[in-house]
Amino acid sequence: MSFILLLQIVYNIFQVVTCSYVVYKAMSVYVAEGYTIVFNKFDPSRRNMAEIVWLFYLTKVVDLLDTVFIVCRGKWAQFSFLHIYHHASILYMMWVNASVGYDGDIYFAVAANGAIHVVMYAYYLMASLNIGAARYIKPFITRMQMTQFLGMLGQGFYHICFYQDCQYPIRIGVVYLGYIVSMYVLFDRFAKRTYGTKNAGKGNACQKPVRAAGTSPRGGARKAD
Repeated sequence: MSFILLLQIVYNIFQVVTCSYVVYKAMSVYVAEGYTIVFNKFDPSRRNMAEIVWLFYLTKVVDLLDTVFIVCRGKWAQFSFLHIYHHASILYMMWVNASVGYDGDIYFAVAANGAIHVVMYAYYLMASLNIGAARYIKPFITRMQMTQFLGMLGQGFYHICFYQDCQYPIRIGVVYLGYIVSMYVLFDRFAKRTYGTKNAGKGNACQKPVRAAGTSPRGGARKAD
């Protein structure tokens, strides 16, 4: 086992544990505050989600190691515009949320994205260890990602159209919606470009996870986000 592969295994375990904790804490706030799934009023005086959002922001900083692993392994084809755009922009978006958008429906974005990262990094870990069960997880990741974006799009539209009811900062809502639209378009194009031709005759262009495409037996998972 190479040193880089060992580091990736440790990294994947760390991400699974940390993201699981973030999801647990976000859902604990959901239960404690009696939230509905969405449409929760923003209250800047409540700080119970703030620490969780900051922790989630820090996981996005740690995500930059994805880029380090790409460089160390010389997988330059994975160093795509989508990869660069997502890793750079998510840092800004999570910093904004942690600073001023830390209440209300933010729990939804944190819990949904955190849960998907738990599944993805669990998949990468199993692939790194050559565990055959990984292939059963692989087909669902892209669907989870796109479903997440659709849910966030609905959330973003609500924040803009009914910002007086939810009292979420309107400027953050506009930036959030624009960001999610850009991510949905980029991921959709990536999925169609990468898998559309190969799977055209099978009638399904999204059978493989967008971020985890091209995983090798040595754990060389191609990461698109």
